[in-house]
Parts: sequence; C-alpha cells; structure tokens
Amino acid sequence: IDFRLTSLLAYLDANHVALPPSDWSKLRVSGHSQGASMAYWLAKNRGVRFGCFLGGPFDAPDPVNPGPDRIADWFTTEPHLTPVTRLGAFVANSDDNYQQFVRAYGIIGLTRDREWFEANQATYSDGAVAIDGHAATVKDPALAGLRAKACFR
Repeated sequence: IDFRLTSLLAYLDANHVALPPSDWSKLRVSGHSQGASMAYWLAKNRGVRFGCFLGGPFDAPDPVNPGPDRIADWFTTEPHLTPVTRLGAFVANSDDNYQQFVRAYGIIGLTRDREWFEANQATYSDGAVAIDGHAATVKDPALAGLRAKACFR
C-alpha cells in the first residue's frame, strides 16, 4: 500500500494536483472491494478525516498462524488512528463476501445503521450487463442514498 500511495502522490504532484502536505487528517479516503481494504489501511495507519468502505474491507488471515479472529493480523493490531466515528461502510447482503465484511465491521468497531449500512438483495442491470450485489454497492443509482449515509457524514 505504501508503494501504491507513493506512486499516486508522485502522479498527482506531476499533474499539479495539490494535496495538503503530509496532513492526512484533512483527507477523505474511500475504496471498493480491495480498494476498501486499502482505504481502511490508510485510515487505520495514517489518521484521515474520513474513511469509507464499499463492498469491503476484508483481508484473509495468515494460513499458518490464522489467529482467533480469522482475519489478517493488521486489522486487529495497533495503531487505530482514525476514530470509528469517522469511518463508514456500505455492503449488499447479496454480496458473496457479506459475512466476511460484516465480521470485519465488528472487529473494526463499526455499528450497523450508524457507521455501516446494507442493501437487501441488491442486484442491478445497466441495460446490457447484470451487476451482482458486490458491484451494485458502487454502480446501482438506486443505492446512492445508502452510499451517502455511509460515506458523507
């Protein structure tokens, strides 16, 4: 994640996009799926203004020493620099990974209907392609209100 972040910041700098210098507390981060895990990692380890997770986060445990939470160790270890009140998540209960995401919300300390929200049996078709519950969290226009509840507090 640090390499990706460094690359992103270099790209933004090269394209004259100004960011607050080294002040993570002014930035909002978000991501979908694997990007949700990256957004959580940044919120957890950098201390951001707000972190939003769509269809995530989750990271598989170490298969050799999985630990009691059955999630990657970095979810449960210090630091936790962004308070839970400045985190939000949105998931579809029709997402194949719904149970893992909900377990991660509990480990992080998110509360249902306060910091995390869900859509019931979300599916969406853009006219040509059927979108499953995982993708619907970012693509379905009908779910915009739930995305906003999770991400814009």
